Amino acid sequence: MRILFYGDSSVYGLHDPAGGWVQRIRSQLEPGENADATSSPEFYNLGIATDTAANVAKRVSFETSSRKLGPLGVIIAIGLHDSLIFDGVDMNTTELFRGELKQIKASVGQYTEDILFVGIHSVDDELCHPKAHGKKYCFTNERVWQFEQALRDYCAESGDRLVTFYEAFKERNAEEGLLREGHYPNSTGHDFIAQAVQPEVEAMVGRLTRLSA
Repeated sequence: MRILFYGDSSVYGLHDPAGGWVQRIRSQLEPGENADATSSPEFYNLGIATDTAANVAKRVSFETSSRKLGPLGVIIAIGLHDSLIFDGVDMNTTELFRGELKQIKASVGQYTEDILFVGIHSVDDELCHPKAHGKKYCFTNERVWQFEQALRDYCAESGDRLVTFYEAFKERNAEEGLLREGHYPNSTGHDFIAQAVQPEVEAMVGRLTRLSA
């Protein structure tokens, strides 16, 4: 049994000494080295920093097919970098984003029906303003929320499973700070996301376990 995680720097675990929210879940659920991979979960972190839905759509079929061994689950956490504004230009549209989600689903659907999408976390508008860090790129909660809504609408129409935490993350971030540089989850932010996503991953493992019995 294998669980594959696709996404951007949040999935990869950038800037987190503990390895990010995927590693936190993995440490809780993955068995030892000698466990039977066909009946116990084995986790693969396939996150790439700055990845977009279009980039995942390009690589997901090959990377999934090359790792399939027994029952397979796939988790997709994408969208933040689709909301990016670079030098005043929107890097993607919600319409294209929805089409890219469909491409991802079609590619993954060749190998498994057990797919989970993970929502997008909020950002800090003040810290993400380009003048705050002297760079041309920026994120805004207005843009992030547009892509979060597009993801929610897509999953509602497709029937795909989705974990959402945008509102709760935004509220918690205002209280104690869950972000580094305004858009990277810090260790506390990764822990927050892990707690939100882990129950759904556990449910996925349970379904795949029954499938392999």
